[in-house]
Amino acid sequence: MNERIEFIDHAVEQAELRGASRDEVREAIHSGEPVPAKKAAPDTGKTSLTGAIWKERYYETKQILAITVRENESLLVITVYALLLRNDNENPLRRSW
Repeated sequence: MNERIEFIDHAVEQAELRGASRDEVREAIHSGEPVPAKKAAPDTGKTSLTGAIWKERYYETKQILAITVRENESLLVITVYALLLRNDNENPLRRSW
């Protein structure tokens, strides 16, 4: 996918608050599995990273979900969710968002 990825301010703020970097969001979009969208968000993606540390706590798995829409020649990131899991038995992305 060679589309340009742009972030609205809300997405940048939410990514930061939820412990995701722009690079992680881009990785989720480029190489993550598609997740069925709800309502107005036609494109989503996720990726799992291992060994995430956030706010001085260790998490075995970090999952990123980027809610995007296509706008002209770009993919616009509307918001970002970061799920930090303490063990691999948890997997909320298998459930419907």
